[in-house]
Amino acid sequence: MCVPSPRHSVLAVSGFLAFVLAYYAPSLSTWESLVDLPQGVGTLAFDALAKRPVQLEVLRNVLFGHLVPLLALYLVLKFLADRLTDAVGLRPALSRLVLFIGAWFVLVAGNRLAFPLSDYSLALDSVAGPGMFIGGALVLALAVMVAASTVAPKKLLPALVGISLVTALTANANSGRSISIVVAPESRNVIMIGVDSLSARVIENESERLPNLTALLSQGTTFERAYTPLGRTFPAWTSILSGRYPADHRAIFNLRGLERVDRSDLLPHTLRAAGYRTIFAIDERRFSNIDESFGFDRTVGPKIGALDFLLQRFNDTPLTNLLLQTRLGHVLLPYSWLNAASFANYDKRAFVEETIAALSGARQVFLAVHFESAHYPYKSRYARPDDSDSDRLYAGYIAALAVVDRQVGQLVSALRDRGYLQDALVVVLSDHGESLGEIEGEISGSNGRLKISAFGHGAQILSEDESRVVLGLVPFRNGRASARNVDVRTDQVSLTDLRAAVEHYILTGTVRLTAADPCMTVETGIRFAAAEDFQTLDERRLASDGAGYYEIDPQGRLRLRERILPALARTKDVGLRCGNRITYYSPAVDGYIAYRIDDSGRRLTAREPAPDDIERIDAYRARILLSAGG
Repeated sequence: MCVPSPRHSVLAVSGFLAFVLAYYAPSLSTWESLVDLPQGVGTLAFDALAKRPVQLEVLRNVLFGHLVPLLALYLVLKFLADRLTDAVGLRPALSRLVLFIGAWFVLVAGNRLAFPLSDYSLALDSVAGPGMFIGGALVLALAVMVAASTVAPKKLLPALVGISLVTALTANANSGRSISIVVAPESRNVIMIGVDSLSARVIENESERLPNLTALLSQGTTFERAYTPLGRTFPAWTSILSGRYPADHRAIFNLRGLERVDRSDLLPHTLRAAGYRTIFAIDERRFSNIDESFGFDRTVGPKIGALDFLLQRFNDTPLTNLLLQTRLGHVLLPYSWLNAASFANYDKRAFVEETIAALSGARQVFLAVHFESAHYPYKSRYARPDDSDSDRLYAGYIAALAVVDRQVGQLVSALRDRGYLQDALVVVLSDHGESLGEIEGEISGSNGRLKISAFGHGAQILSEDESRVVLGLVPFRNGRASARNVDVRTDQVSLTDLRAAVEHYILTGTVRLTAADPCMTVETGIRFAAAEDFQTLDERRLASDGAGYYEIDPQGRLRLRERILPALARTKDVGLRCGNRITYYSPAVDGYIAYRIDDSGRRLTAREPAPDDIERIDAYRARILLSAGG
């Protein structure tokens, strides 16, 4: 038995370390942000890394997601280099250098071509193109042919078998890609399809660019005046599932600690008790910690935790990007797998297929799926913004929504093929809209005429683009939309009215959604000065401004600090939206403001606040403060 000498061992380790350094060199310029964290964010990061669950996750991510694949690649290249030395008589060091350079060319250029939004190859963007890739590939191909000619077939066979197994694993990596078509038994299934940041005005104005959503909505009852009670994902979805307002279910902000949220009476609990398999799928979870405790048998999407904020740039390398296109990514890189926030390597098709796979074999299903690619910063590796549009922000937003639209088409087709639309209610909704700095409306008052304009969501209570959401109910029978009357409703409804509509459908098989109250409460979320204008948004300043609001729980999740919630709750605008008026309390003026709303919802005229409206707002504000512990 031949035992390597210490000198050979040192050389082997040194060679691998040099290979690792060369591999990560293109990333060093982009990783400086992981070292130079904004004030306050560094403290949060160190707090997270002090938690044992986080330490174990980091170890798994680094060891199995990075070093093991890199070591495997290194050993393959070393094997080829040794065979090249045997065949042509090159010095071992030179053979390895030739192979390593060829592989590096393939990795850098191939990554740039396959993952155009990846930061990995940014430093070499001018040369990381097809020529570099082809040159490296030719070197590797030649080395493989030479190696094959110098290795006895019996010795080469295990390597070929191993390569074949890896290829097969990669080709069939996502379980949803190999699901056979199984027709589900006839049942009243409920499918909720949520699209993040989709305002009702956009679906009305951009129908040609969103054909799947438009076609689906056109086959049922749509609501022109549907509103979210709070334009943030976690509070909005908790309101959808509970049928209650944020002050009552206590998810009054994104990332409130789950132990403070009332999860005892939710639609998924009710349906699961009735024999339904309940699934929640979401492809970006940084601000919404909805998990199985909300009554779901399973959740689909990236792993919840503070590492979701920290690992995405670190996991943007050629090998990790490839791993994240396979089922191995779920095991090795769970915080980046199926994560739309990791836009460089997100696999849009795999997210839908994994969602469908979670339903397999269920007799009755309640599926709530939420697509997040259209969330700010509106980036997707699949998006193709219109270069002719002078408004680059809007063009990016619409392109990202078009990506989601294709996913919705894929989802609906898969549900139909597998029988889940034989007898089903499909609910199409958005949790909130989005403002992009456009003039949305006009206020007439004693100070003259003022324009309504904002950015984002959950920040401006008067913004129609932020508050008015998409809502449609489409019944299916025998795999086809079966609405007796395709209808466009103009009465005002809230996302809180959805639960009652679903329960009515489960009991009767008929579709009925009515407002529980002609007036609905509305409120804002946390607002940061750094996010007031997306055109000048400084992400480092935003992170620094918000870092002090959060802490890391024992499981390694990010959550709001409970002690600051009473103060944050007092900064909320809280209002009452009725059919023809809106009244709200503004902490900025410490008073009540009221407007009459015209039929378009975009022309507001100042009026005196009604005493009854003020009384209801005061009562709701008191419930918010009680919920916040104040």
